[in-house]
Amino acid sequence: MQQALDATTSNVMIADAGGHIVFMNKSLHTMMQRNEAEIRKGLPQFNARQLIGQHFDAFHKNPAHQRSLISELKGEHRAQVQVAGATFSLTASPILDQDGSRLGTVVEWRDRTAEVAAEREIGSIVDGALQGNFAERIGIEGKDDFFKMLAERFNALAPGAVADTKRLMRAPLRARI
Repeated sequence: MQQALDATTSNVMIADAGGHIVFMNKSLHTMMQRNEAEIRKGLPQFNARQLIGQHFDAFHKNPAHQRSLISELKGEHRAQVQVAGATFSLTASPILDQDGSRLGTVVEWRDRTAEVAAEREIGSIVDGALQGNFAERIGIEGKDDFFKMLAERFNALAPGAVADTKRLMRAPLRARI
C-alpha cells in the first residue's frame, strides 16, 4: 500500500483514530518541505521533517475545534486553510473497518497558493479595469504552465481594450449614441 501511495502525485496523509499522523506519502512530504518557511510564519513550531507522530492540530491555531471536527467526521469533509501566505485545499475522510469502527483519517492536501495568488491578482486587475484603469498587467515572473499562459493572454487583452476605449472616447457623441 505504501508503495502505491508514494507513487501517486496526490498529497496523502493518514492519521490514527487519535489524530496522530502515522503516514505521509513522498509527494506530501515534498510539498510540506517546499512550503515550510511560509507555514512557519503562521505556525513557528512547524517542522516538515518531524510530522510523523504529531497530532493533526499541529496545523491549526484552534486545536480544540480541529479535534472535535476530526473526531466527529462521518463522511468527506472539504476545507480550505490559509497559513500565512500558503493556501491549501484539504479533503478529509474517515477510515473505517468492516464493522464501521473508526481506524483513522485520510487527508488529501492540495497546494493552492499559486492559484489563489493568481485569482487575487486577476481580481485586482479586473476591478481596476472596471474603474477605467487599463494600465495594470499581471506579472509573469514566477508563474508556470497554466498561470503563465493565463497572464500572457490576459495581458494581451489590455492594449486592445485601451485602444478601443480611446477610439470610442474620440468619436463624436452622435456616433456613440
